[in-house]
Amino acid sequence: MKKRGPLFRSPRVTRVLLLGAALASLAFSLVLASREPLPPAKEGEAHSFSKGPVGHQAFFEFLRALGVDARRFRNTAFDAPRDPLFFIEPRPEAFFGGRQFSLADALGGRVQRGLPTVLVLPKWRWNKKKKAFQLLDLPSAARVLAAAFPGGDGPGLARAPLPGRRNEKGAVLVPGRAGIPDVLVDLPDPQVLRLKGFGEVLLGRPEACLAAAFPDRDGPLYLVSDPDLLHNFNLHRGDHGAFWAAFVERILHPERVYVEEVFHGLGRIPSLGRVLAAFPGSLLLAQGILLLLGLAWASFHRFGPVRDPDPPRGRGPAVLVDAAGRLLAAALDEKVLAHDYVEGILRDTAGRMGLPPAGDLQALARALDEAARRRGAPPGAAEALEAVEEGREEGGRLAWEFRRRLLFGSEAERDRKVNVHGDR
Repeated sequence: MKKRGPLFRSPRVTRVLLLGAALASLAFSLVLASREPLPPAKEGEAHSFSKGPVGHQAFFEFLRALGVDARRFRNTAFDAPRDPLFFIEPRPEAFFGGRQFSLADALGGRVQRGLPTVLVLPKWRWNKKKKAFQLLDLPSAARVLAAAFPGGDGPGLARAPLPGRRNEKGAVLVPGRAGIPDVLVDLPDPQVLRLKGFGEVLLGRPEACLAAAFPDRDGPLYLVSDPDLLHNFNLHRGDHGAFWAAFVERILHPERVYVEEVFHGLGRIPSLGRVLAAFPGSLLLAQGILLLLGLAWASFHRFGPVRDPDPPRGRGPAVLVDAAGRLLAAALDEKVLAHDYVEGILRDTAGRMGLPPAGDLQALARALDEAARRRGAPPGAAEALEAVEEGREEGGRLAWEFRRRLLFGSEAERDRKVNVHGDR
C-alpha cells in the first residue's frame, strides 16, 4: 500500500484550498459592493426601515421623495435634534448601551425645550411562537400614550370605527382640519384617540381622532394613533400618502427629520462579533481562520531542499580563500601553505561530521578514515596528510576529494571530473 504524505503537500488539496479562498474573497467583495441588506432582516430583529409588512422603508423613501432629509436616530441625547423627531411605535422603556431610558423622560425633555416631536402609537406585536404579527393589547398601547402625559390627564385610546362616509371597498373618507384635507383611509381594526377636550384635531373628530396636535404645551407635540397609516403594507392604500404629504409640508414643514430607534425595540447595536458571526462577515472570519492555520502549519515545516550550512564563497571554499589570504599577507612557504590547507580541510570535515576535536592531526586523520569506512566510503585522510608532509602536489587534491566523498557521497563522484580548485 502506498504511503500517503501530509495533507497540505498534495497539489490537489492545495489547489482546492486556494480556489476556495479566492471564491470567498470574491463573494465577500461582491457583498460589500451590494447596496441591498444581506441577509434580509428577521421579523423580530428588523430595524425601523426594514422592508417587512410593518416596517417603515416605504415611509422613509416617501419622505425623501418629498425633498425631506430623513435620517435614522440611534442616540440617547433625545433633546439634541432641533428638527422634528419621530417616535414610531416606541416602548415605554428601553435598555440601550448598558443603560435604561424612559420614554416619558425623552418626550418630556423635548417638550420642555420646545422641540417638535411626533409620537406614532404602537398597534402590533410579533408572536414568536406563531411567527406572525398580532394586535397589541390596548392597555399596552395606552401605556405609551400615557408617557406623553405624565400628569395623568390626557386623551384616551380605543379601537373603534372611523368617522366619515364609507365607500364600497370599505375605506372611509375622514375629515381633516388645520390644513389637512379630507383623506380616504383604509385601516384594519382602526385605533383612534378620544381627545376629551385635549389638543386639536388634525384628522378625524374629537371622539375618534387619527392625528392630533397639542400646541398648548411648551413644545409642539403631535400624536398619530394608528401606525398602519405609514406601514409598508398600507402606506399606498387610500389617501395615506396624501395625509403624510400634507402633514409634513403644512404642519411640520422641515428640511430634515429624524426617526428614533432606541425605543422602537427592533434595532440592534452593531458589534464586531455579530458582524463576523453572520453572513457575509462569516466569509472574512473563515478566511482569517484559514490564514492562521496555514501560518501555524508553515511554521512547523521546512520548504525546499536541504541547503549546505556553509556555502562556498565565490568559486572556491572558505578554507582556500583563508589560506590564500594568509599567503598574501605573510608570504608563507608553499609547503607550509599546502600543509595548512590540508589541515583546514580535515578539521572542517571533522567538525561537520560531529567528531570530537583532536589536537594531534594524525589522530584526527585516523578518526576520519574510520568514519569513512563506517559510511561505506573509501578512506583518504591519512593518505592526504602523508602526501602533503612529503611535499607531493596531490596532497590538497586528495584532501578535498576525500572531504567531498565523505560529506556528499555519490555527488562527489559525479563532480570528480570538474575540479575548480586545482591540485595541491
